[in-house]
Amino acid sequence: MNRLTFRKGETISQRDTALTSLMIGRSGVVAIDERDDNETLELSRLAPGDFFGERGVLLGALEFADYRALTAAVIYEVPKDKIAQIMRERPAIAEELALLLDNRTRAEEALHRDDHPHASAHQLALSKRIRQLSMV
Repeated sequence: MNRLTFRKGETISQRDTALTSLMIGRSGVVAIDERDDNETLELSRLAPGDFFGERGVLLGALEFADYRALTAAVIYEVPKDKIAQIMRERPAIAEELALLLDNRTRAEEALHRDDHPHASAHQLALSKRIRQLSMV
């Protein structure tokens, strides 16, 4: 892991970028912000122990929002190759990450649409794609 430090107000990751590492909060508070027409809306906050970046690491997908240090923050960065190694050693982690990613995706869709489709096979498809990462 790499230890990264961020000052209050500093951007950790920007919307529409694909992270190549899983980011785990060690200390501080991270805000998840969405910008629209020169307005910033805080969607959520992450506390120590929370993580983000899984969509880029696992799926190559872009982040849906900006991540900003609301306070001084220390973030541990776990590169994609290390995540793949961990999943080879503990395959159940792929299932857990698929469930988490599915839940986060649905929550993000709910923020942007009042009635969104619930794909019953969505978690299963995510799980399959994540397991393929551990084969690399």
